[in-house]
Amino acid sequence: LGFCFRVWDVVMVKGMPFVVQVSVALLRHFAAEMMLLGFEEVIYFFKEIPNRVAANPRIADAVLVAAHNIKWDAKVQDAVDCYVAACIERDRGERERGADEGAAERRAGSSPSERRAGSSTAERRA
Repeated sequence: LGFCFRVWDVVMVKGMPFVVQVSVALLRHFAAEMMLLGFEEVIYFFKEIPNRVAANPRIADAVLVAAHNIKWDAKVQDAVDCYVAACIERDRGERERGADEGAAERRAGSSPSERRAGSSTAERRA
């Protein structure tokens, strides 16, 4: 938790780009170990990173120093802006699809919660 507070303090000063810098620093710090793992093992490894950082303050210090040394130039900002724009567009599409589905459900005369309740009732009867 101390590592999170330290990162959050810097985010309050530098802004959200520092979160990306910390993420890159974490990936660089653990890259050698992760390269030896398979895909599924990497997923479990990611889940273990907070425990490793909490258990070893030297890792937290090294990652924060490395994060501060990552240069944030126009290319990186452009990449982040493109990613954010893509996420916003994806979310907008999902909301619109959800609104369309909700309108179809209202025309059909049932709500999602009614259908869930009905299907679980039917499942219990079977």
